Amino acid sequence: MRQLSKQLTLQEYASLWVCEDTKKYILENEAQSEEVHYENNSALPCSYICLSYPVYEGDYYFAFVAESVRLNAQYNAKANRQLRYLVFNSSLNRDEIFNRMVDYFAMHFKNAGSGDTCTREELWCAVNDLISQRKVA
Repeated sequence: MRQLSKQLTLQEYASLWVCEDTKKYILENEAQSEEVHYENNSALPCSYICLSYPVYEGDYYFAFVAESVRLNAQYNAKANRQLRYLVFNSSLNRDEIFNRMVDYFAMHFKNAGSGDTCTREELWCAVNDLISQRKVA
């Protein structure tokens, strides 16, 4: 079974940054913060240093901003299922899949920033990545 991203400790989060000043700042100033960071186990690990909510290993991360971490994670899993369904169970091209997913996001995740540029860009990258994995009949 696929694992969800694990929550990072403050030390683990700080270690992800290259700049020593940034690491120092994080360790000195974010201990009181309520922000939680998760390891990036997404399908596109170069897109983000870490995640703001957990995703299943190998899923695409869409950076939803609903009212809770749990809801964001649920939305993300649902979006990944729909995206994979469209890619692997249809003959739609990348533009058609993207447009259908934009509509799907607007219908199902409107309270989660689904129309945000960052979310749309990640969706486009995910569509292209999955299309490249689709077998040609």
